[in-house]
Amino acid sequence: MKYFADKANAVLKAINGLRPTDSNKGTFGHAYIIGGSLQYSGAPYLSYSASSAYRGGIGYAHLALPKSLIQPFVLKDPQAIITPMNEDKDGFLKYDEAELSSVCNKAKGIAFGMGVGISKDAADIAIYLLKHYSGVLLFDADALNSIAEYSLTGLLKEHIGQLVLTPHLKEFSRLSGLPLEVVEARQEELAKEYASRWNCVLVLKSHKTYVSDGKETYELAEGNSGLAKAGSGDLLSGLIIGLSWAYPSLSLLDLAATGSYVLGKAAENVSKKHGGIEFATTAFDIVNAIPEVL
Repeated sequence: MKYFADKANAVLKAINGLRPTDSNKGTFGHAYIIGGSLQYSGAPYLSYSASSAYRGGIGYAHLALPKSLIQPFVLKDPQAIITPMNEDKDGFLKYDEAELSSVCNKAKGIAFGMGVGISKDAADIAIYLLKHYSGVLLFDADALNSIAEYSLTGLLKEHIGQLVLTPHLKEFSRLSGLPLEVVEARQEELAKEYASRWNCVLVLKSHKTYVSDGKETYELAEGNSGLAKAGSGDLLSGLIIGLSWAYPSLSLLDLAATGSYVLGKAAENVSKKHGGIEFATTAFDIVNAIPEVL
């Protein structure tokens, strides 16, 4: 097990060094954040805000949302590229193979699951992406919960692209079928074991974060209780998928750990500016602290 803080500066310099002078937005590709519902309308926007506003370095950042959310999001940030997705009568994403195929054909990276709710449609979307998308694919929140709910965890290892999973301890307990108390006691060991089992990069989130590809495992202690609020996981998903342009020049393990490290340091910096007060931290405080950390 290694501490990512020991190599964070070197990785950030390496990422920055990948930006050629004669580059353009097409050089760095498209990231799609597929998420949201009428019930959880803010989750995809928090992910988008972290994936930058383009602060992760992607050339284009798309918000793929249920159609009923489009109007509130239009011009909320003029950098956002808004993509309407089919929804059911309650405002949750509906499985549509043609829509998903179009996204897969364009994307350098896809993050899915933030605020989508637990449903069969969400599970079907996740499985389609696993089986048809060859880029960097990140599952968070209700993508993971829906896979667990419909007993589809065994299909995680069938992905054809590069997979990142970002569960907190309870989500991992659902996915693995292990009791929460076992997960809490064996975090580092289980992160490595299940990253190997599912052939993915696993980001296991708690007061410490363990990032593993099944061979190497990083421990990250950055962050504080200011992150213990709804939306923090959405920020992390956006940061990691915003860095997807740098794969495969840098390993997916290092990019996922970078996202986790930057998020944690941003939360620490915010609390310092608040005189050491952690509980007043908001998601947008953290977003605005990211450039300073970098």
